[in-house]
Amino acid sequence: MKIQKGSIIRRPLEGMTGNVTYHTGIYIDDNSVIHFNGEKKGDRNSVIQNVTLEEFAAGEDVKLHKSPDNDAHGESVCLKALEFSEQTKNEFNYKYSFVFNNCESFTNRCFEAEYESVEKKRGRPPLSQVKKRLGQAVSFILIASVVLVGVFKRTDDES
Repeated sequence: MKIQKGSIIRRPLEGMTGNVTYHTGIYIDDNSVIHFNGEKKGDRNSVIQNVTLEEFAAGEDVKLHKSPDNDAHGESVCLKALEFSEQTKNEFNYKYSFVFNNCESFTNRCFEAEYESVEKKRGRPPLSQVKKRLGQAVSFILIASVVLVGVFKRTDDES
């Protein structure tokens, strides 16, 4: 199987959870994978690492999880992963959480990089901001609906 640069790859986690959970990383090339390794290390020592494919595999079968849309997207994903790996202070290092800030969070953040940069060039907000604004708009509509129902109910009660 040929894996495209910038793909998200995965392997089973070590231990009992490996049957249902996976460790993910960004495939850079035949000898390089960048991943956020919190496995066995806990919060204090978890950092983004650039390792060999063999080190990433840790004796397990590595599988393709998600491919970039095209070569340019793959290149952008790789550049974002490399950027994170070269920064001592970033949104991941020393902040590992099995649920909220993990290897999948890292790979997804890198995978979105192309779209965010393309949208910025087009003068549009990044996809993450659009999702946030959409959530705020839905919340506003729900609150406004509750208020209006209350107003109409009071009007009916007064009649």
